[in-house]
Amino acid sequence: MHYYLGVAYARTGSNAKAVASFKRVLGINGSHLESIKELADLYALSGDKENERKYRKKAELIMAQIAEQEKERREREEKEEEEC
Repeated sequence: MHYYLGVAYARTGSNAKAVASFKRVLGINGSHLESIKELADLYALSGDKENERKYRKKAELIMAQIAEQEKERREREEKEEEEC
């Protein structure tokens, strides 16, 4: 719910409220990728390069983890198929 509230705030220009909502999401789930990306975008809009970089880096790390997990899953499935 807080994520969608943040999106609504961001789309209506209430950026401070949007940031607070996305941070609330991250307080619940620190790896919520969409909230992290939204925060990076909001910080970019406000000219806060330090926080923009921080959240973009965090998003990149999470995306790399997701890609690695997906690769491992595919490899397991292929191995299971070969064993059948």
